[in-house]
Formats: sequence, C-alpha cells, structure tokens
Amino acid sequence: MTQKSKVQAIVLAGGFGTRLSPLTDTKPKPLVRILDKTVLENVLDCLSLCDVENITVSTHYKSDMIAKICRDFGTKTECKRELTPLGTAGGVKFCAKDGYDAYLVLSGDGFFDFDLGKILDFHNQNHADVTIVTSKTEDPTEFGTVVSDEDNNIVSFVEKPSWKRVISQNVNTGIYVLSRYAIDRIPDNTVYDFSKNLFPKLLSEGRVMKELRADGSWCDIGSLDEYYNCNMKMALSCQNGKLSHESLQCEGIYTDTLSYVSPTSNISRNVSIKKSVVCSGSIVASDCDISETVVGQNTSIGKGSSVSRSILGERVSVGENCIINDGCVIGDGCRIADGSVVAKNTRMRAETVLYREEDKMTFSNDRYIFKEDGLAVFEKNDTYEAFVKFAFCISLSFKRSENHKVRVALGVSPLAYYIKNAFVSGFERASSVIFDCGELYCDELSYFTKSASCDVGVYLDLTDGKPSAQLISNKGFAIADDDERKIIKLYTLPSDEKSMALPDISSIKNVKIPARELYRAHLYSFGMTLLKNAGLRGQEVCIHPENERELSELAETLSELGGNVTTGVKQKTPVITISGGKLQIRCQTEIYDAVHLCAIVLKNAHLLGDFKVDLGQNAPDILKKLSCDLADNENGIHLLDDKSLLATAVICTMSLTAKSLKSLICEIPAFEVYTEEYLADVNRASTMERLSKLYNDTRDSSLDGIHLSLAEGKVTVIPNRAKGFKIVAEAVNMEAAKELCVKVGKAIKS
Repeated sequence: MTQKSKVQAIVLAGGFGTRLSPLTDTKPKPLVRILDKTVLENVLDCLSLCDVENITVSTHYKSDMIAKICRDFGTKTECKRELTPLGTAGGVKFCAKDGYDAYLVLSGDGFFDFDLGKILDFHNQNHADVTIVTSKTEDPTEFGTVVSDEDNNIVSFVEKPSWKRVISQNVNTGIYVLSRYAIDRIPDNTVYDFSKNLFPKLLSEGRVMKELRADGSWCDIGSLDEYYNCNMKMALSCQNGKLSHESLQCEGIYTDTLSYVSPTSNISRNVSIKKSVVCSGSIVASDCDISETVVGQNTSIGKGSSVSRSILGERVSVGENCIINDGCVIGDGCRIADGSVVAKNTRMRAETVLYREEDKMTFSNDRYIFKEDGLAVFEKNDTYEAFVKFAFCISLSFKRSENHKVRVALGVSPLAYYIKNAFVSGFERASSVIFDCGELYCDELSYFTKSASCDVGVYLDLTDGKPSAQLISNKGFAIADDDERKIIKLYTLPSDEKSMALPDISSIKNVKIPARELYRAHLYSFGMTLLKNAGLRGQEVCIHPENERELSELAETLSELGGNVTTGVKQKTPVITISGGKLQIRCQTEIYDAVHLCAIVLKNAHLLGDFKVDLGQNAPDILKKLSCDLADNENGIHLLDDKSLLATAVICTMSLTAKSLKSLICEIPAFEVYTEEYLADVNRASTMERLSKLYNDTRDSSLDGIHLSLAEGKVTVIPNRAKGFKIVAEAVNMEAAKELCVKVGKAIKS
C-alpha cells in the first residue's frame, strides 16, 4: 500500500441463503462450496494476502459453523453474531471498531480472486469516503448497477433494474472500502442498507465516492443458477489442484478439459465426465455418465447411473442404475434408492430419502375440497349431474329456515358458459331466487352480491384449465369456512333423488340483472365522491392493453370523470395494466402493485371525499395502520380487492394532490409484503400453538392464522387446507421479508 493505514476487514456472513435452498438447509450461505473451497474460506484466504489489522465476521444464521472456520484462521479473525439482522450497513456498524482509518467490507455472497491490497491502495490514493468494487456481467438485472464518470466518481445507483432501466454492465460486487466518516453516518442498532440508505445519503452530501473496476474473476452465488454457473466458470479457469484430462484418460475415464475432478475423488473405469465438477471425497462407480453437473463433497454415485445438468449436494448417496434428469437439486445427505428415476427440476430437501416409484404410495383427499378461500375447483371430466348437485348443495347450505328462499347472484366468465346451465338447474331444484348477472368479472359480482343483499354469489370460471366456482359472501368477500364445510358435507352424502327432483315451475324465480351497468354507475359515483364533484380536470392516464374488457370499462369511467385517457404510452403518464388478474400501475420504469397503490390512497384519504373502506381481515398491517378511522367492516368499499375501484381512487388522488405517482409512493412508509408456501409434514395444530408461544403471537380471534411481531417485521402464519402453511411477511424491504419467511419456516420445521 502506498500510504500505511490501519484497516479493519468486516465480512458479512449472516444471510440465510433462501434462494440457495436446499443447499443451505444444513449450512449458511458463506459455507457453500465453489469447487472444493467455501465462499468464506476464499474470502479469508484473500484477506490473508493483504495488510489488515483485524478481521471481524458478522454472523447470524448457523453462526457456530462459521465460528469454527474463523478459529482456524488465527487470532486476528473473530466472529460477532447479530441477534437481529441489521441490514448490510447496519451489520457493518455493528462490527466496526474504533481506531481504524479504513474499513474493508466483503460479502459472503461472492467468490472472487481480486487483489485486495490494490483495492485499498486505490481508496487511499483517492482520499475517498467510499470505494465500490464492480465487475462486468452480461445480465445485471439481479444486481445493483453503478454508474460513474470518466474520473471514476460515482454518479448514480440502480438496484436490480429491469431491462428497461439497465444503463450499466458494471455491477456492485459487495466489496467496499469505507472511511471512518462513512461508518459514523450509519445509525447504531438500526436496520440500514448500503444501496438504499447510506450510499444515496453520501451521494447527496457530495462526499467522494469512487468506483473501482477490479481485475480478476468474480461471481455471485445468490441463487441456484448463479451457484451452478460459478462452479462451471471456476472449473474452466482452474489449472491446478485438479486431476488432469490426460491422467483421467489413462485411467479409462472419459472427460474433457472443461471439468474439475478433485485428486481425492474416487472415479472408476468406464465413467464419462463432461463439463462437470466432482469434489473431494466423492465416489463414482463404473459405467456412470456425469454431464454438466456439480457433485458435492463425499457424494457417491452407484454403478450405471446417469446425472445430467443437476446439482448434487454433499454426502448424497445415489443408488445403482438411477437416472437424475435435468434441473434437479439434491440437498445434503439425501439418499436415492437403486433404480430411481428423478423427474426434471426436482428439488429434494436435505436428508430426504427417495425410494423407487413402485415403493411410493399416494393418498388423495376428497376432490371437491375448496382449494382457496371460497374457490371450488372441479375435474375436467366431471359430469353435468356433478355441477347440478354442487349448486343444489350451495343453496341448501345457505337456507336459514323452511320458508327461506336463498338469493343467489350468479355470474360467469366467457370461458365457463358450458357449466352455467348445470348450476342454474341445481339452484332451481333448491327453489332459490337466481339473480342472473350474465357475463362479467368477479369484482362486479362481489359488488352486486353485497349491494343486493344476496345470500351468496357464485362466479363460474376456469382455474388452471379446470371448471371452478368462486363463492362470495353477502359481505362481498369469500364465504366463511363454516359455509364451506356445510357444502362439502352435503355434497359427499349420497344423492337424494326425491329432493333433487325439479320443483313446481311456479316456485322458480330467475331474474336477469344488468350487474355490469350497476357496477359502472357505482364506480362513477365513487369517483365523484372522492373528487368532491370536481372531476379529474384532464388528469392524464394510459390504459393498456386497451382491448382488455375490464380495462376498457375502467377507461370509459375515467373519461366520464373528466380524465384524459389514452392508449399510447407516454413518458410520465401512469399506465394501468392487469397482469395475472392483478392490478399494476406503471410510471416510467417503476411498477407499483395493489398493496402500495392502496397505501397511497389511504395516506391521502383526508384530502378525498368522505368514504369508508373494508380492507378485509387479512390485509397487510401497514394498510390497517394507514386506514385509521376509515375501516368499516360492514359498509366500507373493498378498496384492496376491487381492481377498478382502486385504480380510480389512485387517479383521483393524483388529480387532487397534483403529484406524480412516484412522489406519492415516496411519501408512504417503506414496506414490502412477501408470501411463501411452506409444505412441512408436521402436526399443524401443535405447530401453530408452539409458534404462538415462541414468538409472542399478537393474535386477534377475528383474523386467520397467528400474527407474529418480530424485530424485523410482521409475520402471519396460516395453515393450508391440506398440508403445510402459508407464511406472509411484512418488512421494510423484500430481502428482509423473505428472510422472515425463512426464519419462521425453520421454526416450523424444528
């Protein structure tokens, strides 16, 4: 180094490695191996070649395993465990010691061969507060991109840009050098991020921030694809520490120069290894074919087996004559019996035992269980009589007395007309009053079911190509669990032919209802209420695609409210889209989902006309806080669940505040919501009880599942209908929300 400075190195090694599962089921992400070296060992080896006074490794997940590695690297290497994850910058502040001139920060996500001494020299020579080391990549969409001028002064950052926002191929490697001033700008014991918090703050202050495009190889291992590609890249560049192509050929092993085969592996004759990694201690029996595969340490592959384009973890046992097809990831310690055929893209959790196909047994529940709240999904080959009976049972379930005629609101999508007559026949046999709403979409039917005080709404559609019926309560939401159970119980009873007989025609009341027109009137009235009868005054909005029926009706309503509605995308005009049945509004390169859009409306509710909102019992906590006195579970509008209502409310808010969508988003609290399905084969009732005690459940008996308040955010855990759990996490950013799901998922498993 040109100028002697006292340097502390801080290695961030506390991540869960969610996206690397099942490889991280048994170990933290920094202990995943590239060839035969863990990511952490590689970082510490590189640090040993440069002049640093102290190395502090920040840990959290499976910290004891990381501490063991640190002890092997001498007295100047120590571990410090974060009890609560503090983010990237918060974690560095947690580890930073006084008395140092510079702080070299490294990530446990990256495998590299940079000269760290040269990086420190560059930082000192430029008297920088921050030096960010970057590397070039062909696909920067999964990384933070860095833009700098000709003097390497950083101009801007874009975190994980979409392709439309990619303006640089230089991506942040997670290697930084920070001055003491930069460290002091990080608050103590606070969740704080480099890219989102510290770096933008320093940039706005005009501090010296430099980009260094380092010489050498770097790859991120944040996902399974990246882990696989990193192994293949390093196998290609590795010249020493592996068996040579020529020596393997002499032993009767067919291989290529693209492969890495450890000298301590045991490979039998007549084995083909092409573009693969075989780590130390692994055993490959004769007549095997290994192609484009990573084989972890101490893994054995039986005679005559074939593995292609897959990842095998450590201590995996593959039997004889097995076939593991493309895209499989086999966790540590898994055992695959002789003759097994593992299907493409299979994920096997650590320590899984897979028997042969003929050894498997399958069990199925009743086919007509509700797959989601109020959603019954049928089989493609179900008969006309099956639909008639199901509709008949719906009516019986909502019959409150002998003389009560059940009022049914019936709607249908264009794809499901072929089952409509069967449902009508079933309702008629139960002498129900049928309000035939015709072709419409589910939001419209929900509104009509509630406003017309129907007992139940039934929306017929296709779900995953199968006929389905979405049942809606008189509150406008999915029917209650008790009503579902009644329907299932009645449906599984033997048919009573006498009760199913057609009734006297005079008792049948079938009313044609213009539900779409009524909904349109409601939408217009709602908009005028928000705008206090002032109209949108030419507020620009783009509807795309214009031929989407639901969007075309919204476009007509916004035009009637005085908006300037176009179909051509303009640079600063919000673009309303519906993707996968979900509302999104795009403004320039940013895309905002329904939860964030709803937050905008609730944050500015005091400026809008008088209205009440019903968010539903499972709405994110952030929305409930913002709604304050607006919530009214009896009469409020379904702002979060009704796409057209929500889009109208957002455009009205923009018009009244005269602010852009991006400005309104910046005014709401930072939050993200992430949902994960966790299919653990455990006793769900006892698990829910244990979680409630473990994390001090803030349970509300009126809500689904349990609601856990953790330091990192909020988590809702709801048991699935057949197996496992749904975990919904709310946190300040998506990474934190995902890690919350992992944390609770591991608590479920334990």
